Amino acid sequence: MKKFIYKTTLFIFFALAFYIVTLCIWGNFAPSFLKRNLKTFDVGFSISRFNQVKETSNLDLLIIGSSHAYLNFDTRYYSKLGYKTFNLGSSAQTPIQTEILMNRYLDQLNPKIVIFTVNHGVFSSDAVESYFDIIGSDIIDEFLVKKCLEINHVLVYNSLIYHGISTLFGLNKNKKIEPSYSGYTYIDGGYVE
Repeated sequence: MKKFIYKTTLFIFFALAFYIVTLCIWGNFAPSFLKRNLKTFDVGFSISRFNQVKETSNLDLLIIGSSHAYLNFDTRYYSKLGYKTFNLGSSAQTPIQTEILMNRYLDQLNPKIVIFTVNHGVFSSDAVESYFDIIGSDIIDEFLVKKCLEINHVLVYNSLIYHGISTLFGLNKNKKIEPSYSGYTYIDGGYVE
């Protein structure tokens, strides 16, 4: 019996290591159409937004929510009115991701007013798409990992493992800004025009 338990434990560790290594290689070299179970980056300029928010503090107005937030609340307009504003919206952001971002940035941003946009669609969403955006664009911390475990979805686990390992080994260093998207421009402050 001891031999069986020993060999089973060895197999589990080998299989886990093989899975992680294969996932990382697959994420870097497989063509996109073969990566249906691994999402590797966002489409809403979240990398730019999360890089910029790290250098932002003491806001008058913080806007947070799904793409309706970052596509509709133009921070330039509020700046002209004299308000220091930042738009922390992300693609398909549900209240779960809002909690993650508020947990991470609220104290630093110290806003006087928070506008939280809601869309009926996010309340019926499984929140998986919005996890890809945050996992692939921002830091991976203990609170994010806890929330990923709560959702218990293989695509979220794959993305978390891939981006966690990539960050650990410095494979994301060149990931400073997304490619430009036809017809869309990132504006300082988190707005997408």
